[in-house]
Amino acid sequence: MSKRIKIMIAEDHLMVRHGLISSLNDIKDFNVIGEASNGKEMLKLVRRNRPDIVISDIEMPVMKGYELAKILNQEFSSVKIIFISMYYSSFYAAESLKEGVNACLPKECDFSILEEAIRIVYKDGFYFNPGVSSKLISDFMAEHRFEAMRNQMALNYRETEILSLICKGKINKEIAELLKLTPATIDFHRQSIYKKTEISSVALLVKYAIQNGITALS
Repeated sequence: MSKRIKIMIAEDHLMVRHGLISSLNDIKDFNVIGEASNGKEMLKLVRRNRPDIVISDIEMPVMKGYELAKILNQEFSSVKIIFISMYYSSFYAAESLKEGVNACLPKECDFSILEEAIRIVYKDGFYFNPGVSSKLISDFMAEHRFEAMRNQMALNYRETEILSLICKGKINKEIAELLKLTPATIDFHRQSIYKKTEISSVALLVKYAIQNGITALS
Protein backbone atom coordinates (compact mmCIF):
# COMPACT_ATOMS: atom_id res chain seq x y z
CA MET A 1 0.00 0.00 0.00
CA SER A 2 1.38 3.45 -0.92
CA LYS A 3 2.07 5.98 1.81
CA ARG A 4 -0.94 8.08 2.79
CA ILE A 5 -0.46 11.83 2.66
CA LYS A 6 -0.93 13.28 6.16
CA ILE A 7 -2.98 16.49 6.08
CA MET A 8 -4.03 19.07 8.67
CA ILE A 9 -6.63 21.79 8.11
CA ALA A 10 -6.74 25.28 9.65
CA GLU A 11 -10.09 26.94 8.93
CA ASP A 12 -12.24 29.01 11.28
CA HIS A 13 -15.56 28.20 9.59
CA LEU A 14 -16.69 24.88 11.07
CA MET A 15 -18.88 23.79 8.15
CA VAL A 16 -16.15 24.51 5.60
CA ARG A 17 -13.57 22.70 7.73
CA HIS A 18 -15.70 19.61 8.26
CA GLY A 19 -16.68 19.57 4.59
CA LEU A 20 -13.01 19.53 3.61
CA ILE A 21 -12.21 16.80 6.13
CA SER A 22 -15.04 14.60 4.88
CA SER A 23 -14.09 15.05 1.21
CA LEU A 24 -10.37 14.52 1.78
CA ASN A 25 -10.85 11.42 3.91
CA ASP A 26 -12.92 9.88 1.11
CA ILE A 27 -9.68 9.65 -0.91
CA LYS A 28 -7.86 6.47 0.04
CA ASP A 29 -4.32 7.87 0.08
CA PHE A 30 -5.26 11.05 2.01
CA ASN A 31 -5.41 11.06 5.79
CA VAL A 32 -6.59 14.14 7.71
CA ILE A 33 -4.79 13.87 11.06
CA GLY A 34 -5.72 17.21 12.63
CA GLU A 35 -7.95 20.27 12.45
CA ALA A 36 -7.89 23.74 14.01
CA SER A 37 -9.90 26.95 13.94
CA ASN A 38 -6.90 29.28 13.88
CA GLY A 39 -3.17 29.37 13.24
CA LYS A 40 -2.17 29.17 16.89
CA GLU A 41 -4.11 25.93 17.41
CA MET A 42 -2.67 24.53 14.19
CA LEU A 43 0.89 25.32 15.23
CA LYS A 44 0.43 23.28 18.41
CA LEU A 45 -0.92 20.35 16.39
CA VAL A 46 1.95 20.47 13.89
CA ARG A 47 4.49 20.47 16.70
CA ARG A 48 2.88 17.37 18.24
CA ASN A 49 2.25 15.33 15.11
CA ARG A 50 3.93 16.67 12.01
CA PRO A 51 1.84 16.41 8.83
CA ASP A 52 3.00 16.39 5.22
CA ILE A 53 0.69 19.25 4.24
CA VAL A 54 -1.20 21.99 6.07
CA ILE A 55 -4.21 23.45 4.27
CA SER A 56 -4.89 26.86 5.77
CA ASP A 57 -7.29 29.73 5.37
CA ILE A 58 -5.52 33.09 5.30
CA GLU A 59 -7.96 35.19 7.32
CA MET A 60 -8.41 33.54 10.73
CA PRO A 61 -8.76 34.85 14.30
CA VAL A 62 -5.89 34.73 16.84
CA MET A 63 -3.24 33.88 14.23
CA LYS A 64 -3.68 34.43 10.50
CA GLY A 65 -2.46 32.13 7.76
CA TYR A 66 0.59 34.25 6.88
CA GLU A 67 1.78 34.27 10.50
CA LEU A 68 1.34 30.49 10.64
CA ALA A 69 3.21 30.00 7.35
CA LYS A 70 6.11 32.15 8.54
CA ILE A 71 6.56 30.11 11.73
CA LEU A 72 6.17 26.77 9.94
CA ASN A 73 8.82 27.82 7.40
CA GLN A 74 11.17 28.73 10.24
CA GLU A 75 10.65 25.64 12.38
CA PHE A 76 10.02 22.78 9.96
CA SER A 77 11.84 21.70 6.84
CA SER A 78 9.30 19.41 5.21
CA VAL A 79 5.79 20.63 6.08
CA LYS A 80 4.19 22.12 2.97
CA ILE A 81 1.49 24.79 3.05
CA ILE A 82 -1.52 25.28 0.80
CA PHE A 83 -3.51 28.49 1.23
CA ILE A 84 -7.21 28.64 0.44
CA SER A 85 -8.78 32.08 0.36
CA MET A 86 -11.90 34.02 -0.56
CA TYR A 87 -9.62 36.97 -1.38
CA TYR A 88 -7.88 35.38 -4.35
CA SER A 89 -6.09 36.86 -7.34
CA SER A 90 -3.28 35.56 -9.56
CA PHE A 91 -0.91 38.22 -8.21
CA TYR A 92 -1.88 37.34 -4.63
CA ALA A 93 -1.18 33.67 -5.37
CA ALA A 94 2.25 34.43 -6.82
CA GLU A 95 3.13 36.63 -3.84
CA SER A 96 2.11 33.81 -1.49
CA LEU A 97 4.50 31.47 -3.29
CA LYS A 98 7.31 33.98 -2.91
CA GLU A 99 6.64 34.02 0.84
CA GLY A 100 7.24 30.27 1.08
CA VAL A 101 3.68 29.00 0.64
CA ASN A 102 3.55 26.00 -1.73
CA ALA A 103 0.17 26.73 -3.34
CA CYS A 104 -2.65 29.26 -3.14
CA LEU A 105 -6.19 28.46 -4.28
CA PRO A 106 -9.55 30.26 -4.31
CA LYS A 107 -12.09 28.73 -1.94
CA GLU A 108 -14.60 28.39 -4.76
CA CYS A 109 -12.32 26.13 -6.85
CA ASP A 110 -13.45 22.60 -7.71
CA PHE A 111 -12.42 19.96 -5.20
CA SER A 112 -10.55 18.17 -8.00
CA ILE A 113 -8.19 21.16 -8.21
CA LEU A 114 -7.46 20.96 -4.48
CA GLU A 115 -6.82 17.22 -4.82
CA GLU A 116 -4.45 17.86 -7.72
CA ALA A 117 -2.68 20.63 -5.78
CA ILE A 118 -2.14 18.35 -2.78
CA ARG A 119 -0.59 15.63 -4.92
CA ILE A 120 1.67 18.00 -6.87
CA VAL A 121 2.79 19.93 -3.78
CA TYR A 122 3.54 16.67 -1.98
CA LYS A 123 5.59 15.37 -4.92
CA ASP A 124 7.13 18.48 -6.50
CA GLY A 125 6.92 21.27 -3.92
CA PHE A 126 4.85 23.89 -5.76
CA TYR A 127 1.48 24.03 -7.48
CA PHE A 128 0.46 26.89 -9.77
CA ASN A 129 -3.29 27.36 -10.15
CA PRO A 130 -4.30 27.73 -13.83
CA GLY A 131 -5.50 31.23 -12.98
CA VAL A 132 -1.94 32.40 -12.31
CA SER A 133 -0.56 34.12 -15.41
CA SER A 134 2.33 32.54 -17.28
CA LYS A 135 4.43 35.68 -16.77
CA LEU A 136 4.05 35.56 -12.99
CA ILE A 137 4.95 31.86 -13.05
CA SER A 138 8.03 32.41 -15.20
CA ASP A 139 9.13 35.37 -13.06
CA PHE A 140 8.74 33.31 -9.88
CA MET A 141 10.58 30.29 -11.29
CA ALA A 142 13.41 32.45 -12.62
CA GLU A 143 13.82 34.09 -9.22
CA HIS A 144 13.62 30.72 -7.46
CA ARG A 145 16.29 29.21 -9.74
CA PHE A 146 18.54 32.25 -9.31
CA GLU A 147 18.29 32.04 -5.53
CA ALA A 148 19.07 28.31 -5.65
CA MET A 149 22.14 28.87 -7.83
CA ARG A 150 23.37 31.77 -5.73
CA ASN A 151 22.93 29.86 -2.47
CA GLN A 152 24.66 26.74 -3.76
CA MET A 153 27.58 28.85 -4.95
CA ALA A 154 27.95 30.29 -1.44
CA LEU A 155 29.15 26.91 -0.16
CA ASN A 156 32.29 25.13 -1.32
CA TYR A 157 32.39 21.43 -2.20
CA ARG A 158 33.39 20.25 1.29
CA GLU A 159 30.70 22.36 2.97
CA THR A 160 28.06 21.02 0.59
CA GLU A 161 29.21 17.46 1.31
CA ILE A 162 29.03 18.05 5.07
CA LEU A 163 25.63 19.74 4.81
CA SER A 164 24.29 16.72 2.93
CA LEU A 165 25.42 14.45 5.78
CA ILE A 166 23.97 16.81 8.41
CA CYS A 167 20.63 16.47 6.61
CA LYS A 168 20.91 12.69 7.04
CA GLY A 169 21.11 13.15 10.82
CA LYS A 170 24.85 12.59 11.16
CA ILE A 171 26.69 14.22 14.08
CA ASN A 172 30.18 15.71 13.84
CA LYS A 173 31.94 12.54 15.00
CA GLU A 174 30.12 10.37 12.44
CA ILE A 175 30.78 12.85 9.63
CA ALA A 176 34.46 13.00 10.61
CA GLU A 177 34.73 9.20 10.41
CA LEU A 178 33.01 9.09 7.02
CA LEU A 179 35.15 11.84 5.51
CA LYS A 180 38.34 10.85 7.37
CA LEU A 181 38.64 14.26 9.01
CA THR A 182 38.80 15.36 12.65
CA PRO A 183 35.63 16.34 14.53
CA ALA A 184 37.19 19.78 15.05
CA THR A 185 37.52 20.22 11.29
CA ILE A 186 33.90 19.22 10.79
CA ASP A 187 32.82 21.71 13.46
CA PHE A 188 34.82 24.43 11.69
CA HIS A 189 33.03 23.69 8.41
CA ARG A 190 29.66 23.51 10.19
CA GLN A 191 30.16 26.96 11.66
CA SER A 192 31.17 28.24 8.22
CA ILE A 193 27.94 26.81 6.77
CA TYR A 194 25.88 28.55 9.46
CA LYS A 195 27.68 31.83 8.81
CA LYS A 196 27.40 31.73 5.01
CA THR A 197 23.75 30.73 4.98
CA GLU A 198 22.83 32.97 7.93
CA ILE A 199 21.02 29.99 9.44
CA SER A 200 21.26 28.92 13.07
CA SER A 201 19.35 25.63 13.34
CA VAL A 202 19.58 22.16 11.80
CA ALA A 203 15.87 22.23 10.84
CA LEU A 204 16.37 25.38 8.76
CA LEU A 205 19.59 23.98 7.28
CA VAL A 206 17.64 20.96 6.05
CA LYS A 207 15.02 23.24 4.49
CA TYR A 208 17.78 25.28 2.85
CA ALA A 209 19.42 22.12 1.48
CA ILE A 210 16.13 20.83 0.04
CA GLN A 211 15.26 24.18 -1.56
CA ASN A 212 18.69 24.42 -3.15
CA GLY A 213 18.97 20.87 -4.46
CA ILE A 214 21.74 19.83 -2.05
CA THR A 215 19.61 17.04 -0.62
CA ALA A 216 16.17 15.59 -1.33
CA LEU A 217 13.20 14.62 0.79
CA SER A 218 13.38 10.94 1.69
